Amino acid sequence: MTNRKKGFALLGSVLFAALLVTLFLKYFGEAGLQARIDSNLDQALQGRLAARAGLSMGLALLFQDRNPTDDYDESWSEIPRLTSKYPIEVGNGTCSVTISDEAAKLNVNLSDEETLTTLFEKFDLGLLGSATIFGEPIRQGASRRLAQHILDYLDLDDSPRPMGAETDAYRAQNLPPPRNSPMLDIRELRNIPGLTPELFFRQGRRPGLSDLLTVEGEGFINLNTARREVVESIPGPPGYFGEKRKAYFDALYKCLPFKRVAGYYDFLVSYDPWIQKQYSNRFVLFSSFFRVESEGWVGKVVRRMTAFVVRSRVGEYQVKRLEEVP
Repeated sequence: MTNRKKGFALLGSVLFAALLVTLFLKYFGEAGLQARIDSNLDQALQGRLAARAGLSMGLALLFQDRNPTDDYDESWSEIPRLTSKYPIEVGNGTCSVTISDEAAKLNVNLSDEETLTTLFEKFDLGLLGSATIFGEPIRQGASRRLAQHILDYLDLDDSPRPMGAETDAYRAQNLPPPRNSPMLDIRELRNIPGLTPELFFRQGRRPGLSDLLTVEGEGFINLNTARREVVESIPGPPGYFGEKRKAYFDALYKCLPFKRVAGYYDFLVSYDPWIQKQYSNRFVLFSSFFRVESEGWVGKVVRRMTAFVVRSRVGEYQVKRLEEVP
């Protein structure tokens, strides 16, 4: 009987010790988890502060710019470009910032089919047809198909173009119907059937739609900041075709960037004073809409912020929209 009591006492002691070990491990496990959570929250906060610091720097560079024209040789563009190679240290984090000129892009809400098709063809951007030859998708007309899909998303009617898509095509793919009105955000392009991230974002040296199109501004193109392909996609000058048109753009781009407000006008007078203003008035040297993007990171935690800035001729600035990506 005495041995049995001793056995029960030993068993009780073992069970009690096991309970203590379990509670000990549970406590320190939860404490470790809480510590990791606290650490991640702290890093997230520091990353957000770093992103905001980069955004503030970008806005300050724009606000300080008082040049009569805009080009990528100015401090608002050159200094941010350096941060991609040499990130700025902010507390325990780092940040980088980029500033892009929205007047370097086509306003998709104001563009026509021929202009969009011409631009997309220059960069081999397009939507492939559903038909195939020897198992390969048909590429012919891919750029025009992409242009028609975009315009069908924007126009007021519900009648699809020959290679476009309206409500029925969206429903067939369980997608929300097209907006059928001007876009408010260029990211709406990703709602269009078949428009993949590879088309929307840059792929190596090839720009994506987000680099070529915008919803900001009144449709004017800044000659100093726009890609040549963007400028050439706009029809004209009237009467200029083939080699004659190429010679015009070759001469124009030898003179860029124009540092004086009258620079483009002086070029036209010396090159061909008969070029119609209806064409030349589509281009500017001063930009009113900018996108400032900042990225802050601490460890593996990254925070991104974007500001859309509107600037007037007299140097007044306003942040039109502020976005934060957690």
